[in-house]
Amino acid sequence: MEISLIRTSIEETNKATLARFFNGLNRDIQNVVELQSYNHVDELIHRVVKVEQQLKRKQTYKKTSYTYSSWKDKDTSKKEGSSSQQLSLM
Repeated sequence: MEISLIRTSIEETNKATLARFFNGLNRDIQNVVELQSYNHVDELIHRVVKVEQQLKRKQTYKKTSYTYSSWKDKDTSKKEGSSSQQLSLM
């Protein structure tokens, strides 16, 4: 990012660069990173990468967690079976 600024001859303060980069982040990442201190773009990028990895791990955990069928599913299957038995008796 800094290299791009140098190549394009754009001069801005460190604070303005940090603010512009921060505002381009995902809201979930912004919420976590804003609670941490940083003074340079390199520090901010390092923290952002760590938070992004943590969020990915949490999302992966949620996707792989096991879900159990509820008692309603079992209850409806029993009702369906009993209604088919009643039909066959008639």
